[in-house]
Amino acid sequence: MKIGLLYTSNKANEKRYPVHIKHVNKLRQDQLDKIVFEKDYPGISGLKDKKISVLKREDIFNVADLVILPKPERADYKYFNEKQILWGWPHCVQTPSIVDVAIKKKMTLIAWEHMFAWESEEKGLHVFHRNNELAGYASVIHGLTLAGMTAGSYGNGKKVAVIGYGSTGKGAIKALLGLGAEEVSVYSQRSRSQIKADDKRLVFKKYSAHNHIVEMEGISASKELIQYDIIVNCILQNPLKPKMFITNEEAEGFNKKTLIIDVSCDEKMGFEFARPTSFDEPIFQIGNIIYYGVNHSPSYFFEAASYEISKALFPHLQYILDHDTYVGSLVLEKAVDIEQGIIRNANIISYQKRESEWPYLRIKKHK
Repeated sequence: MKIGLLYTSNKANEKRYPVHIKHVNKLRQDQLDKIVFEKDYPGISGLKDKKISVLKREDIFNVADLVILPKPERADYKYFNEKQILWGWPHCVQTPSIVDVAIKKKMTLIAWEHMFAWESEEKGLHVFHRNNELAGYASVIHGLTLAGMTAGSYGNGKKVAVIGYGSTGKGAIKALLGLGAEEVSVYSQRSRSQIKADDKRLVFKKYSAHNHIVEMEGISASKELIQYDIIVNCILQNPLKPKMFITNEEAEGFNKKTLIIDVSCDEKMGFEFARPTSFDEPIFQIGNIIYYGVNHSPSYFFEAASYEISKALFPHLQYILDHDTYVGSLVLEKAVDIEQGIIRNANIISYQKRESEWPYLRIKKHK
């Protein structure tokens, strides 16, 4: 199996790359023989004692059986080939266009977002949990910088809330405490006894969701959240059952400057006005709310992010290099969203309202 390793991206300001030179150096020559590097790939100029293959970006798609591309974009689709394997963050459920291409070209899409450690059939830690943590960390630092504030070290004291206590939430909290937050209210669906944390600066509170309506501390989420100066959303949304914290109408009731850092940044989920933003236009304002939603914030620290991604990816890359397939690896098999044009992730069909059999046409609404 020939593997194409890309580092440039068609996504604006996306600077992360998938395999760090420190890990490339650990590959055996027989493994390197199966890899084609994009021209000018970071660090490969230092591989003087090893034989490597290098091609231009567009040419790699013509020779690779599997392409490692962290952030596939529409501009990449024309290069995809029949029965090619794409390994990255395709976000198939919310990206119908890449699903259409994969079906038509009978491609296989292995989704980084669905790569987890597995113990039998029990899902464990997300493989890229360190990148997720960095997303929370980077979003807080970038968002606060744009808003011209700290979390409390300087300026007026700030009342701070974080929604969610997974890897992303922990990264956000690390940044907030580092920037002077004296206390952080952490909202979780888990009870306090289920959470392992002994930092007295963290005050754990409970939220619950009924359908898409969220209650916090027994009242509506918007009434609870209105007291804070900084709100960081770090929950993983289920697109089929999204949770809503603040509607557009409720946003009008926020009578003081409030910064919402939406690390999750799912369009119209969590906040009715939510939408992914870019590094070029990272924030917008709705009433007194400043909203930050850069959906690839780890690129703010792209070198650190690339290393963390590489460290997580490397053992799975070695598996494919040694076996010439992803089959046999539970982590990889369970991350397959589409396999040779066949949809394996049923959520794609449900969310995009497709027919249940190939070619999975979109179901048209009857007037």
